[in-house]
Amino acid sequence: NLGALPREAVESIFREIHATCRALEAPVRVAFVGVLGGHGYVAARGQFGPSASYAPVESASAAVADVEAKRADFAVLPYETAAEGPVNPTLVALRRSDLKIIAVHPVDAPLCLLSRTGNPQDVEKVYATASDRAAVSGALAALAPKAVILDVRSPLVACQLAAEDHGAAALALEPVGRALDLSVIGQLAADEARARFCVASSRPATRSGRDVTTLLFSVSDEPGALFEVLKHFAERGVNLRKIHSWPGDAEW
Repeated sequence: NLGALPREAVESIFREIHATCRALEAPVRVAFVGVLGGHGYVAARGQFGPSASYAPVESASAAVADVEAKRADFAVLPYETAAEGPVNPTLVALRRSDLKIIAVHPVDAPLCLLSRTGNPQDVEKVYATASDRAAVSGALAALAPKAVILDVRSPLVACQLAAEDHGAAALALEPVGRALDLSVIGQLAADEARARFCVASSRPATRSGRDVTTLLFSVSDEPGALFEVLKHFAERGVNLRKIHSWPGDAEW
């Protein structure tokens, strides 16, 4: 790439080519945490493309178990959010497993109101999950005050229904609606959209030269215990980008 395209665009193009070619040999099975059309779904599709087979699960431990039992090839897990930092259930699930983190995929997809026309005047009803509706109830009422809100089981279903109805809109993440040719009426939430997901596999990733490693460890409850661990990084010239502690009375 000589600069005609952004680096992110080139990576996305070749990721799609790689995923499609790999699917010709054997469909990739991906377990992700969340619902169809949610943040985990967007992260998984962004990493593996539309040719993979996706299975939503309720927790990080369930996704890890699917990979360990060979029901899935990869697990896509919530790793870090802008609002709350590291996702502790994911760290616990990985600690109890032999799976390795092989990639980290950022998601910065705002929750939007989408429809076929993109015109708020056409909206007579809005399809939304209960959690998404609760998260943006005030903004949704201001954007579509006369619309009837109808509950659905997932944002993907909301978008599918909106794509079939001229007078309907969906409350969903922008990439999910765009994939079904829906237009954005308005953006309702952005701050909570920034998150990072990790991809876990039974096989470690190959070295790229730009790798980041996550280590989970425990220390004894005595003065200088943490220093005794951290000094080894300084002595070997290893940069520590982040340090997070776990409550001392937790199971770890």
